Amino acid sequence: MSAYETELEKYEIEYIVHTEERIDKYRPGGLHPVAIEDTFSNGRYTVYNKLGHGGSSTVWVALDESTDEWVAIKILTAERSRRSRELRSYQRLARLPQELGLSTYFVQLRDHFFHQGPNGKHLCLVTELLGPRLPVVLEQLGDKDTWLAPNIVLKVAQRLLEAIEVLHRAGFTHGVDLNMNNIVFTCRRLASIEGGIWTELTSHVSCKLVRRDGSPLSPSVPKEYVETEPWYDWNDEEFEEIKILDLGETFRQGQKRSPCTLPGECRAPEVIFEDSFDHRTDLWQAGCAIYMLVFHMFPFYAIGGDRDLVLTMMDILGDLPKEWIPRWEKIQQASIYSSGPLDPESANGRRPNPSIYYGTRKVPEETLRILVPVIKGLLTYKRSSRLSALEALQMLEKLKSEEGDGTPALS
Repeated sequence: MSAYETELEKYEIEYIVHTEERIDKYRPGGLHPVAIEDTFSNGRYTVYNKLGHGGSSTVWVALDESTDEWVAIKILTAERSRRSRELRSYQRLARLPQELGLSTYFVQLRDHFFHQGPNGKHLCLVTELLGPRLPVVLEQLGDKDTWLAPNIVLKVAQRLLEAIEVLHRAGFTHGVDLNMNNIVFTCRRLASIEGGIWTELTSHVSCKLVRRDGSPLSPSVPKEYVETEPWYDWNDEEFEEIKILDLGETFRQGQKRSPCTLPGECRAPEVIFEDSFDHRTDLWQAGCAIYMLVFHMFPFYAIGGDRDLVLTMMDILGDLPKEWIPRWEKIQQASIYSSGPLDPESANGRRPNPSIYYGTRKVPEETLRILVPVIKGLLTYKRSSRLSALEALQMLEKLKSEEGDGTPALS
């Protein structure tokens, strides 16, 4: 039994505990136990709901009592608070010229402070309040057997590329966290309605935490578990823009960074075969996100690890570069899922279809065909062959113009 399972066994568990942050993260050095209507920074911020959680933080909806504005507070674990890359990234980006327009595309830090709790001293990052993450909206639409309208897909794709172009022009790389979970809709319309945030975001679902042996709770754990805001009534994607979250892995272009683990479906080939990544890895991740928006699925999957991930890359992109074959053979040999030696004629015997069917998948919406050349330009094995964000935007504008003139966007 794992340490997590052992910790769970101590409590009368309801479903919320299984779907939220791990209970074993509430320990000295770990997460801070937050309760609804807790106050922070000498009473300035009052918490009313939970926006999300991760391995090293929880995020809460709060009212700034000094300005009467709604904000989000990200509370880091005590261990991660000691040296926060995210805070340093916010501070570096804040020193850049405002004319770059970073605030248009990236979440803005409003305030930060430290809070002493039973598990240690926690860094709290106060940002503008944003709406639901893109995967939340897609999941809810999927439950209704529908999808984002094509004009919204185009808007989100263009906005994502614009954000990357601005960041790269400023000389920075977003890093490993430029994935679907960090693409978030704004919620300006809801905030502009009198009482809108209060009505929609201050009601919450929670369950009390109770020990099986009847003993009192440790001060390290929360008295109740709060469910992450599900945004069930959200339908404002037509009126809102997107912004990018999580700047904790941002770094200057040209700066050496250790090889890292990207999220499975977005793991770029250079991380697998060259043990490195740079600003052009942002472009691969953008290509994966735009592909998902167009085809309703990720282009690649990694259920069996790197071997299966690379095989799905080959399905769409074709044979690997020759210089990667020795590493590929080692990956095959090391994989418990290995199915034998490589086909000498082709890296895996599969060939991509170069038509408007990207791989074997047909573009669901005809108006989104103009995004296919952009995706192809972003999802290339070699970083040197990838479109820059500016080139991708220029291509998209050209294809939109041709489409508007009645000129076929694809041959």
